Amino acid sequence: MQRRARLRERFAAQSAAVKPADALDITEIRRFPVREPVSGSSYSLLRVTTRSGVTGWGECGFDSAADIKVVQSAWVGRPVNAYATIAPSAPFRAALDIAFLDILGKATQAPVYRILGGPTRSKVRGYSSRYSQAFPVAVIDVPRPAWRNQGQAYQNRILELADAVPADRDFVLAGNGVLTPGDAASVAKTLEPK
Repeated sequence: MQRRARLRERFAAQSAAVKPADALDITEIRRFPVREPVSGSSYSLLRVTTRSGVTGWGECGFDSAADIKVVQSAWVGRPVNAYATIAPSAPFRAALDIAFLDILGKATQAPVYRILGGPTRSKVRGYSSRYSQAFPVAVIDVPRPAWRNQGQAYQNRILELADAVPADRDFVLAGNGVLTPGDAASVAKTLEPK
């Protein structure tokens, strides 16, 4: 019974923290271009503000100032809980996704992993893009297919990459948004242990 009482209190507190639906409507999206002083790499930070004053921050690769105008006209006035409707090719997609989830987490006083369905792991393995004793993992970028759905020729190329990795290292294939969902499923099936 104590567990049920604790759960009831927790859910009541979270429900009280949830703002009315229009309070999570977006009122402002602001872009902050960032340039790393040492590496020279560029990226963008977005600050999304809602009617209730809750702000969320997101980060993505560098996009242009013209892109932010498109994003602002598409999203200002819409609710942040519509984040699943962000078009796959939308500029600032990653930053919007992160910022919207940040806002939802703050509004419900829940960590983002809980909003996304709860914890799935208690540990995450780290790796580096450069091989070292501390990170014995080979990370290889997926080769860009010359055309979609190349079939067995592409699968054979992926297997050649996997076979080139020494046995004492783990193999990680970094997709980086290169593959379609169908191609990714084919690659995953090809790499399954036999």
